[in-house]
Amino acid sequence: MRVMTANAHSGGYYSSPKWLFDAGCKGFEYNVGGGDPTSGGRAVPRIEPDYADPIYLAKHGAFIAALGKRFDGTPGVEFLDVGSHGIWGEWHSTHPAPVAVRKQIVDMYLRAFPKTPLVFMSDDAEVMGYALAHGAGIRRDGVGSPWHEQNWIGSPRYAGVQGMADTWKKAPVVFEWFGDYDYLKSKSWSFDAAVNFMLNNHVSMINDNIGQVPPDAMPQLEKLARLAGYRFVLREVAHEKSVPRGAALDVTMKWANVGVAKLYHPFELRLSLHNAAGQTVVTNKASSDPREWLPGECEVAAVAQTPAGLESGDYTLAVALIDPTNPGRTLSLAMDAPAKDGWYLVSQVRVE
Repeated sequence: MRVMTANAHSGGYYSSPKWLFDAGCKGFEYNVGGGDPTSGGRAVPRIEPDYADPIYLAKHGAFIAALGKRFDGTPGVEFLDVGSHGIWGEWHSTHPAPVAVRKQIVDMYLRAFPKTPLVFMSDDAEVMGYALAHGAGIRRDGVGSPWHEQNWIGSPRYAGVQGMADTWKKAPVVFEWFGDYDYLKSKSWSFDAAVNFMLNNHVSMINDNIGQVPPDAMPQLEKLARLAGYRFVLREVAHEKSVPRGAALDVTMKWANVGVAKLYHPFELRLSLHNAAGQTVVTNKASSDPREWLPGECEVAAVAQTPAGLESGDYTLAVALIDPTNPGRTLSLAMDAPAKDGWYLVSQVRVE
């Protein structure tokens, strides 16, 4: 979801409401648009607000505050673009506000959305560092265009953006295709290069605007879908074959994140013992935080504490990644193991 206050695809003069200008907000006319579908519609006169105008800042600030009051922390909102400034809310404009005002617009979002992850549009390299330093992730529209791929991390355009390359370690990276598959091919742009660009830059989410993809390109698209974000696999689990009732079972695990990014939500790793009837008799939380499992392998030690009154017998050890605010919400794991209600049955232990 993104809020825009200027739109090169609008059918008429106004994409910010007319009452804003009637109230005295100053604006600038522009004629962005043209025949290329990615450039907007007809190049008709449109008006863009003066983002530094006090009326704009007051009215739009009140709107963003109300939006945050309604949606901040809502589970159905995965992230929100920091928009508002520039054409399509993408932070590019021939009438940019001063840097201090642009930071003020970022602050509107930071105040209104302290819980929902924010991503900053990458077209404003001057203000991008400010947004990233305050916890925002990155959104880059237009992937597929060689220009967009060349003007990125390490290029002169972004040389002054501190920590840009490591942003994905704390906040999500979101990409959009420049156009659909047929459009990319009409420009002789490489679909494979675009896929690799996303994967190499630790993408978590991609706009599904690629359209119809031919069968020979589907393996690449499926690879992108499979590796974007996190992808957790339990490689190994080790523990003693038996444990006395009331004692702790020490469990060592080797987890792998075979995705290109990480988990940003506070899920917990939990272990449980299930009896022969499939009932859960005890659950323990592991101290390891799955949000710290970056791509690669990690060793995780955990303890399954058995109750003193537990009946002797054989039990199944199960693992799950669970949302502590909604215990019924579990993560799917990329592993071939029997599963029940989000719990993966990984081993057997005898309680004596």
